[in-house]
Amino acid sequence: MTRRLLPFLVAALVLVAACGRPEISAEKWKAMSPQDKTLVVESLRGHESAREAKGGFGRAHPRDTTWYLDQIDDRYAKGDVRSVSEIWEELVEPAK
Repeated sequence: MTRRLLPFLVAALVLVAACGRPEISAEKWKAMSPQDKTLVVESLRGHESAREAKGGFGRAHPRDTTWYLDQIDDRYAKGDVRSVSEIWEELVEPAK
């Protein structure tokens, strides 16, 4: 029975890992291509959309993706060393 469950458990773990928020360091962000940076921000926005669809909080990041890219790049240019996720949480729009 355990051998039959093993593939399902592995698949479930892979799915959970794939759906997690990306943790990108400042160094990693600076080395990324513009296309990869866009994918990271879109992924963060996707997590937010999924949470909203499940009845969670409203959209906290309604601005255009390029605005968030510029904000993150600007923070790193000024010497910020926090992860992208930490900066992302700081860019929340106030609830209306």
